[in-house]
Amino acid sequence: MTTIFYGALVSPTSLTSYDALPRALLAVSRESGDIAWVERDVAPEGLQDALALHGVLGEDADVVALKHGEFLMPGLVDTHIVSARFSRREGPPSLPAAPC
Repeated sequence: MTTIFYGALVSPTSLTSYDALPRALLAVSRESGDIAWVERDVAPEGLQDALALHGVLGEDADVVALKHGEFLMPGLVDTHIVSARFSRREGPPSLPAAPC
């Protein structure tokens, strides 16, 4: 099974440039989480044809239409933590408590 996202895609091409694709299709394998394929510019009326081109018919996949203002950025790994989640006295669960 595959999950297919339809909408805006921002894809870095180098350290200083990127592609902004407002009508992209991005297929993600549910088993591995890998990107299976990308179609760069698909008009709404061409959606079924683009899916058929990749052998996606009927219930082979879930299609998620991104809303206005939403976008995907493949490869972005959000590694931040919010330090306010941990009390100063107790610290993160993996660290010993700070002395009083």
